[in-house]
Amino acid sequence: MKRRRRTSRGPDFKLRPRGFDYGCLPYVAAIASVDFIGHLNAAVVDAIAYGSAWSGTLDKEVPVISLVAQRGNELVKAFEEFSAWSQMTDPDSVAMSFVFRKNGGYLLAISPEYSRLQRRCLGFDRAHRAFVLGPTWIKPIDSINPLLQAFRKYCSAPIAPFLLDGVTYVGPRSVLTPRSSPDVRPIPSLKPLQKFEVTFVDEDEATPNSMAWLALRAESGNEPESPTGPPKLEPDGIAKQRTRALAQHFPVTLERMRRESSVQRLMRGLAEYGVRPWQIEQALCNLVLSAEMGRGAHFAGLSAREAENGIIQAIRTRYELADGGELPAYSTEDVSTQVVADGNVLLRHLAKKRRANLAGLQAALRSLSALEADTAVDPPAEWSASS
Repeated sequence: MKRRRRTSRGPDFKLRPRGFDYGCLPYVAAIASVDFIGHLNAAVVDAIAYGSAWSGTLDKEVPVISLVAQRGNELVKAFEEFSAWSQMTDPDSVAMSFVFRKNGGYLLAISPEYSRLQRRCLGFDRAHRAFVLGPTWIKPIDSINPLLQAFRKYCSAPIAPFLLDGVTYVGPRSVLTPRSSPDVRPIPSLKPLQKFEVTFVDEDEATPNSMAWLALRAESGNEPESPTGPPKLEPDGIAKQRTRALAQHFPVTLERMRRESSVQRLMRGLAEYGVRPWQIEQALCNLVLSAEMGRGAHFAGLSAREAENGIIQAIRTRYELADGGELPAYSTEDVSTQVVADGNVLLRHLAKKRRANLAGLQAALRSLSALEADTAVDPPAEWSASS
């Protein structure tokens, strides 16, 4: 009988300093329902009507944009889904874009508004990066009614409330021509949405990956492939995410860094070794968090996976108080050790091998264009690291 041999992971497996890079927060998906697309398609929306109506919410008359459908019962189902979104966030959970074509006509695009979709699915989770997926319904219209141009001008005001409604035809659909206005009637069971947000974009001004841009690509038959997973951030995107996350989770700690002269001296000293201010501020935040978790410095005693899971759980529930306290005193060695631990997390995220020391880490990050980054603390000029 063969005896199974155990493989040792090395004496420092549990003792190795652990780090965390806040630019590499894990993704979590926020995915919208696609049911409204089927209901709008089944409703056969083939025109847009313009008018005005009384808003009970605002106690005044406001413009109305109405989807004109052949099957009112299906339109009701779509608006019931819109209302469900609105109850969880607000009526501007339904995003609308009018995209004006160069050759005449326009596209109307309706989709979930991404920031509100994220809030509905994830609440106020700050411990992850959101990967948002939402479908878009697109309706091409061949001509532009002058009333739509007037509505666009109205919506240029800072606050421009309007109603999004749905109606059906009074008579046969065949009486409608491009130059005529549809003879429509309200749908009793359909509740309009009181909206404040709508986007107007000229075709030449559609920015890549915006709703207008996606609508134009889809209508031309050149629709981009749907993502199969979260995007892979490049160093610049990681740096922006890091700055945002540190400001969210450590606002008081960052302010203490900004005010305390001991941190300024620490940064000047480490700058001689090529350590950048963003690395020091992240290291200090991690040292503070590790102490709060009862782990001393460098998340002692945790494996890489345990460290990541533990840190995610800790930052999900923590908050900071401006209680007049000071940042704990950390030595240059403590901070540089944490910088290396944090940097190895970033290297792992970028699919590169870890480095054993500060010089090797800095060289690796420089080769990946990941060494230069903005800080969450705005440092004085004398803090900036040398090349």
